[in-house]
Amino acid sequence: MRVRMAALAALLAACGSGPPAPSEPANFDEAMKLASTKWEGHRWGEVFAACDTAFRYADRTGSRRAIVAADCAAEAASRMGKPELGIPHYQRIVEVHGESLRTHSGGQRVANNLGVLLIGRGRRAEGVAHLEWALQTYTGIPYSSTFGRAFTTRV
Repeated sequence: MRVRMAALAALLAACGSGPPAPSEPANFDEAMKLASTKWEGHRWGEVFAACDTAFRYADRTGSRRAIVAADCAAEAASRMGKPELGIPHYQRIVEVHGESLRTHSGGQRVANNLGVLLIGRGRRAEGVAHLEWALQTYTGIPYSSTFGRAFTTRV
């Protein structure tokens, strides 16, 4: 009887478990490849998760690639209708990778987008202060409005 009960319990547990959860990408490149695949299907929540994972990998190593991943996450968040999810990524870029922004093709866009997002979320004084900082920081630096025509400038 105990053997039957144990077998029944194991069978019931297996029925409700479903397929195993997909594993997290092992590195930045895998995460961005996953983001691209999900982007094609307009699966914005999954794109955001993959871009966020890529961001964490790049941020840990101090890589400029964190800027691309932050842009990716912010764009996915915007397309999900939750643009505020991009704020922490952009803030981290400014705090930790700020000097990289000066020489990165997306630097001005990231600086602009953070200010616009902050204003849009009701943090007007902080957003305006950030935009003023960006104007001072990027005066005289050539402007690039998009990265691969994928990430937009918020206005």
